[in-house]
Amino acid sequence: MQIIKMFKYVTNTYHFYLDKIESKNESGTVAERCWVLNRVNVKKIEGNKLILSENDFHPPIILPLRSSKVEIEEKIKSLSGCKEFQLLCYDPESKKYI
Repeated sequence: MQIIKMFKYVTNTYHFYLDKIESKNESGTVAERCWVLNRVNVKKIEGNKLILSENDFHPPIILPLRSSKVEIEEKIKSLSGCKEFQLLCYDPESKKYI
């Protein structure tokens, strides 16, 4: 199985990382399995760095691959208590969310 980094949702209370899990079957065909939503507390930001402890990470939330963008964003709004967020896309070349 392989985790593909996709998006980062930034709110005032949490950073959410939305990744996709893929796996290859015996014939080499890629099968997309599910979305994984990871939530991290926003404690302290110094410049562009987020300062975290191991207590700032929450268990991942597994969402069906058929979950719509609206369903995912509603889940993020519900968990964060925020109505607005910033959406960043992962750039595999620079290995950063932009």
